[in-house]
Amino acid sequence: MSAAAPIDPAPSAQDDLRMMRELAEEGLTRPLLSGRHLVLFGAAIALASLLHGLVMLGTLDWSPNALPVIWLGLIVPAMVVSKLWRSGERDWRPSLGHKVEKEVWQTGGAFLGIISISTLALAYLQLDRTGETVTFYLMSMIAPVTFGVYATALAASAAAGRVAALRPFAALAMAFVVATAMTAGTAMQFAVMGVGVLLVSVVPGVMLIQRENAARG
Repeated sequence: MSAAAPIDPAPSAQDDLRMMRELAEEGLTRPLLSGRHLVLFGAAIALASLLHGLVMLGTLDWSPNALPVIWLGLIVPAMVVSKLWRSGERDWRPSLGHKVEKEVWQTGGAFLGIISISTLALAYLQLDRTGETVTFYLMSMIAPVTFGVYATALAASAAAGRVAALRPFAALAMAFVVATAMTAGTAMQFAVMGVGVLLVSVVPGVMLIQRENAARG
């Protein structure tokens, strides 16, 4: 009668501590990878904001119906390019910081897309029934909401990846929540939004790309 196979002992407290330490150190040894996407979407949103403001001022003699075309015409290509521009993600084994960073930006982006489309649909439905454009004013609140998403995602990425340099950008994004809310309904809001997105998206995006390249050597 053969002896029973030995049963693996339960993980020791030292094993648990070692695993926790490895997880905690992942953010220190593996860079965050959202830099490309921050630069890409930041540039697209900034350009769309500039064009939107110029249409509102009358500098560009375009119909208001061109506004959703401007946004979709810039954001949709940015989404396509972001799916293709993922080379850096293949160079690193996904860490806890990577996973948190990816989920928070994807969820935030989905939220912005849903609320923008829903608000635009409401505006056109109201326009069809009443012939008024007052509901389009709701679209001006997308700007402060956008900066709220940036603030949350930047703060979460800073914590997950232990990149303290992202925290000031999260605070700056909160300042732009106030700035874009106070200028709501004016062409100035879109100028503020364009500058704000360059500062809280493109600038930290370039910084993260540089960190990634340095870590790769």
